[in-house]
Amino acid sequence: MSRNKDPRLVLAVALAAAVTGTACRQPPGEEVLVQAETLIRNQEYDRAVPLVKEFLCHYPDHSGAHYYLGRCYRDSTESYWLELSLGEINTALHFFYRDGKRSTIKRFKDEYFEMICHVDVAKIRLKQAMYLVENNGDPRVIGGILDEADSALERARRAKPGAAEIPPGQESIDELRRLLRTPDRPGNSRNRRGPAGDRLVRSPSPFSHPGSALVLPRAGS
Repeated sequence: MSRNKDPRLVLAVALAAAVTGTACRQPPGEEVLVQAETLIRNQEYDRAVPLVKEFLCHYPDHSGAHYYLGRCYRDSTESYWLELSLGEINTALHFFYRDGKRSTIKRFKDEYFEMICHVDVAKIRLKQAMYLVENNGDPRVIGGILDEADSALERARRAKPGAAEIPPGQESIDELRRLLRTPDRPGNSRNRRGPAGDRLVRSPSPFSHPGSALVLPRAGS
């Protein structure tokens, strides 16, 4: 891997440092991440974020902590946090590769951690694409974002072939592509919300539905 620093990674680390603050207390133990994970499972992101930030204040190159912070940002109701989420998960992957592809979340096997990071990148891209669909975005831009989601899923396949988390994501991406080809898609100036749009937005897909997407993966699955 090239040692040249990606400007986006440098920015992500700088943002993490800025939002974490400088007043670090005594170094926390791994149990803090376990507690944060429990809060994330319960959709208590506001309570989980300070715990993960405090951990990162002392261990800024911990890939698992960056992953958890990215999860909190990803499932926030604030759409502009999606870029922060993407930065955190890409930072998690950077440190994961730097450390020889070793997971720092004990319950995640190495190949699973790599796979789930890439799946989450695809989820972020899908959320961005859905936001643009709902707001009459340029189909070419949306298509480019979906291409990036496809690429992320392909990396996930290489990391852990046959992972159960991948097919639902592919189905959601493919359905959104089909939606873009329909004249009554959400955001279309002739019809702000069509039947296909209602189906996709309200779909109970474990990949794209806001509620079910909050479920954390099983240990080492």
